[in-house]
Amino acid sequence: MSAITNEFTFGFDSPIVFDIGANLGAYTVPVATQIQDQGGVVYSFEPQKIIYYQLCGNIFLNRLDNVTALNKAVGSDDTVIEIPIPDYNKMSNAGAFSMVEDYRVRTQTNDCMTKETHFVQVIKLDDLIFKEKTRFVKIDVEGFELNVLKGAVNFLEHNNFPPIDFEAWNAEWFTEKKQELLTLINYLGYTIEHIYNDDFIAHHPANEARVDFNRDSHGALQSVRRAG
Repeated sequence: MSAITNEFTFGFDSPIVFDIGANLGAYTVPVATQIQDQGGVVYSFEPQKIIYYQLCGNIFLNRLDNVTALNKAVGSDDTVIEIPIPDYNKMSNAGAFSMVEDYRVRTQTNDCMTKETHFVQVIKLDDLIFKEKTRFVKIDVEGFELNVLKGAVNFLEHNNFPPIDFEAWNAEWFTEKKQELLTLINYLGYTIEHIYNDDFIAHHPANEARVDFNRDSHGALQSVRRAG
């Protein structure tokens, strides 16, 4: 995904990229590295405290001074929520943690939660305004994508509707929420491109970055290249 992000961000001065649901930094680190010479900055959000510490460690190990990491969640309201702390000895994929209990039950990760909890601040993207334009938004929040976007409508418009990488599960029980998510994105004027599995990119005609999604005769994505 960092390579696709690069197609949208190169050529712009001081691009801002948001990594919402940063986990250990597998996206943050390469993207921050590739936009560093442009004066670019990555804002990385990770609500799990222990995973946030590991994210900060990876940022430090890679000597990246253009990343701001925040132990916060992003949603539709400014609030504080209480979330369980996983038993990471049982939970092999820390990135599968969802802040929504029903989704944890359905994805069979709720059994990996301890009885301990911690409080996390939730912020809206609508409350964040920067001088430089946001050029890319990556959202990987395990079923919480709709909440993130509901709190980001003004933010997206202010930034000329930057491209969005997001996840939308194909599970039958998630069908209604997935349709609600896709409907909101389409309502905002975005075109949605399927990348692979549950991963999508939404791009908007009002945004300055023009990118071609090249597909084979079966519709499978072959390459993503900057247009022109």
